[in-house]
Amino acid sequence: MNRLLECLKTIDESTLPDDDDDIRLDATDHPIVDEIEFIATQLFIDDEGSPKFDEMDTLHKVYGYFIYPGELDRFGWVTACLRTKKGIIVFG
Repeated sequence: MNRLLECLKTIDESTLPDDDDDIRLDATDHPIVDEIEFIATQLFIDDEGSPKFDEMDTLHKVYGYFIYPGELDRFGWVTACLRTKKGIIVFG
């Protein structure tokens, strides 16, 4: 979790404009996005592909970063979205 928080801080303190329009960030916006996607998938998605809601709640309640479903299908979440000050990072 510590490395994820460091990466998120890097994004939030970057020169990217603040996001008000749910802009999706990727590695072309900032190279650390790929690392955030990888770490978030490891921390917040279990081996069966299901969300780890307790960990997501901790990230939100303690650190202020909200995760919500991205793409959904009849089985549940296909992707997850992590909101930062600069935009949305999709993972999963």
